[in-house]
Amino acid sequence: MNAPAIDKVIEQYRITEEPYYRSIGDEVQTFDAAYAVRMPMMLKGPTGCGKTRFVEYMAWKLGKPLITLACNEDMTASDLVGRYFMEHLSYFVGRMTVTSPPGTQSFQEEYVQQRSKQDLAGVCDFFFGFGLARAPRERHRLLGFSVNALPPAPSGDATAGAVEELVTSPHQGKPVRSYSLGVIAERAPNPNSRVFLSDERDALGSRKIVVDIQPSPCDRRSAHKGLRLFALELARSGHGRAQLQEADESQLLFLMGHHMGTTRMADDPARGVADRNGRVHGMSNLYLAGSSLFVTGGFANPTLTIIALALRQAEHIKRVRAGT
Repeated sequence: MNAPAIDKVIEQYRITEEPYYRSIGDEVQTFDAAYAVRMPMMLKGPTGCGKTRFVEYMAWKLGKPLITLACNEDMTASDLVGRYFMEHLSYFVGRMTVTSPPGTQSFQEEYVQQRSKQDLAGVCDFFFGFGLARAPRERHRLLGFSVNALPPAPSGDATAGAVEELVTSPHQGKPVRSYSLGVIAERAPNPNSRVFLSDERDALGSRKIVVDIQPSPCDRRSAHKGLRLFALELARSGHGRAQLQEADESQLLFLMGHHMGTTRMADDPARGVADRNGRVHGMSNLYLAGSSLFVTGGFANPTLTIIALALRQAEHIKRVRAGT
């Protein structure tokens, strides 16, 4: 297709009437300044905060075409777009009652909270956690896994008293602490877990998104085993006891907002949508960025990995443009 024909096709995507947008800060001026020097920008914010409306407004203001994609057809011959959708497994599993054994000044969770206040102000008020070490994970062939303790649960019941008698000296006088326990765990990559567009339309006429999560036996076994290893280590340490409860099937489908996969990267086009630099296989000038490129999800928040990949990708694209 020649240049005039391409321009004619693109012209239909130009916004001719000013869309409504009310600025809440200096975002318009910031976008203008970044565009003037061709600096990429990353827009962050929760769903519904106005990111799409802002981009639409800036496309009109700068006189640029705005092309949005809502495609239910795979761009690749390998049928991988939308597949391998991953979300962290997250659910409440019971509670933990702990105390300081004789001869100790404090318990580990107090140290973790103190460090969190220094390094992650505000986060420690929500939860702190314990990740499964690499050695037992490899020994038991487990996925990534962590147990997180949330704000103290009500204490003073028979269980707390029993734990205090079990692990403390009668003359020590140190109180027990009780916490609610939650799991954040990795899911195994599964091609049957996918995101696609349905034939049903929303109020604006766009096709609705379907998120089809298929929990695997590996997900359940790994979380189940990891949780029990934690409870055993807690008891063995003499610090306390954990009361565990079984998760029902609905808890395995909970979405906590860590969406990953669907355009996984791989050097082989038969195994991934994009290559190691995020470039879509078969396309010379189309790149993808974000957690959709992840091949596995681990158990940690994906934000820092997303940023690291984006920086790495930006350096690669800069080298490509420079011909080096």
